[in-house]
Amino acid sequence: MKAVQWAGIIAVILLLLLLIPFSVAIVRMGSRLGRSYAVGPPARVEISPGQITIGTDKSPVQLSAQAYDSKGKMVTKDVIYEWGLSSLTNTLGDLVPNNQLATFTPTASSGQGTIWVKASTAGGQAISSVEVIVGISSSPGTF
Repeated sequence: MKAVQWAGIIAVILLLLLLIPFSVAIVRMGSRLGRSYAVGPPARVEISPGQITIGTDKSPVQLSAQAYDSKGKMVTKDVIYEWGLSSLTNTLGDLVPNNQLATFTPTASSGQGTIWVKASTAGGQAISSVEVIVGISSSPGTF
């Protein structure tokens, strides 16, 4: 074999030997990154909007919920959202859940209550609620 061919083969072998430690380090770093992004069970759930005040027009309100783990990371896999509506005075309206979303349509002329949501996974659950006020007119202090 010619000296030029041997030099090329030796250069390729040396290059591969230099790259092996870097590729091992990259694989190790990638596996650590995957572990650091592991998401835990729901520790809290946020409802948007954070408070509902509806005037006398009784327009429907769209709500959404998002669960977070104890480190503040969004919990998105295998979450079941359960919605509810409670009021001590009267039936405020209809709440139609659709997993992470819900629509509240007031039926009462006035009242106050709470919409709550529970986010559950196999590892745990979190519950949150927002206040609902129905029947606020455009004039301050009147219902």
